[in-house]
Amino acid sequence: FEVIRADFAEAHRENGFIGDAATAVVLPSFAEYLFENVGVVRRIAESPGEVLFLIQDTAPWRAFAATVAYEFHLQRRGLLSEETVKPPGGPDMMQLTYMGLVSRFVLTDVDFVRAAKWVAELLPEGMVVDVVESADYFAEIGFPIR
Repeated sequence: FEVIRADFAEAHRENGFIGDAATAVVLPSFAEYLFENVGVVRRIAESPGEVLFLIQDTAPWRAFAATVAYEFHLQRRGLLSEETVKPPGGPDMMQLTYMGLVSRFVLTDVDFVRAAKWVAELLPEGMVVDVVESADYFAEIGFPIR
């Protein structure tokens, strides 16, 4: 993700998803961007069209695409305001792909919780992931940590 982050401002201008990053997830140009710029995507999918199909039809791929789109979202927020939003670490962000497989996601880091909630909103219709801060989770199961 660190390499991808460095490339985002240029990608905004070139790939036609300068608008709302949330809508980029289902655009053919976004699938093409992933295919061309993320090596693991090219090793798994045979074409940008297949990437788009996987994003539209599978929750883990949608979560992955939404995770990448979140990076664009942060960049766009930074471009439109003086606000600097610190993204979670790149390796942490890759964990968000698992949101396509679970019904509950427990996290500690505040920035990571914000990212997870944003990604959860973009999962396929009917898939609901409860994003919970770890302190709340442990209190819920009878082991408060505060």
